[in-house]
Amino acid sequence: MTIVASDGPSDVVTFDAPADGKWHPVGSDSTASARVTGDTLQATFREPGGRSDAQTCTVAADQKQMTCRGVLTEPDGQTMTYVDVFDRM
Repeated sequence: MTIVASDGPSDVVTFDAPADGKWHPVGSDSTASARVTGDTLQATFREPGGRSDAQTCTVAADQKQMTCRGVLTEPDGQTMTYVDVFDRM
């Protein structure tokens, strides 16, 4: 997936692992667990310092947009919720 911010910069994100609910390495130091049901992806990412990101992504019926709602949890327990909307290009 290529993420293009509204102000122009882009970032390429890849995740190549089965969506089997098991933990898999992502990059050199993080792990992720993902599961797909119908048009919904549930994924959790963990970093070695204790930070985690749990998100649920849903693809629109026309498959032109994906919306992800998530919660970032810091090692001290503080949380931040977010919503990302991705348009197919």
